[in-house]
Amino acid sequence: MSGAVAIVVAAGGSSRFGGAVPKQFLEFRGESVASRAVQAMTACPGIDGVVVVLSRGEMGGPRDASLRGIDRVLAVVPGGSTRTASALAGVEAAGDAEIVLVHDGARPFVNAALVSAVLDAARQHGAAVPVLPASDTIKRDDGTGFVAETLDRATLRLAQTPQAARRDWLLEALRLAVASGCEITDEAQ
Repeated sequence: MSGAVAIVVAAGGSSRFGGAVPKQFLEFRGESVASRAVQAMTACPGIDGVVVVLSRGEMGGPRDASLRGIDRVLAVVPGGSTRTASALAGVEAAGDAEIVLVHDGARPFVNAALVSAVLDAARQHGAAVPVLPASDTIKRDDGTGFVAETLDRATLRLAQTPQAARRDWLLEALRLAVASGCEITDEAQ
């Protein structure tokens, strides 16, 4: 095994975001958000290359071609019908990478310092997820629309991307999740 490969997942339909164009393909200063996310990852020291995951409908189209044209993009692969299946497709395409970092294609402002810290932590511990402290008061619903409790925000964190892990660990976990029908919202889950 060798090195680290970033996987930029841009296969989603942006159902929560809404709109005619998925958020990762909205234009920002002349380029798509996904293109900027990929370029941000390729610019990070320690990243050997990037695998981009697109929806099957985008394969062979102009968005596919523009992403393939970015330096250090190793592959553009079709995702699955779920986030879990799409992440799995990216991890499978990462070849013999020791560490994989999964990043959201709708997050173009990732910086090299964060990527480096996550990569270092994954190498030391086997996996790492960047987080932010929760600043809002958070309530847990009782299932009927009423507040069951107020959670202690001092113990809560908001997960970010990229999330990194040993490729063999994440590959096994994603394969088990897909086989069992378990839907995850991020790789740390």
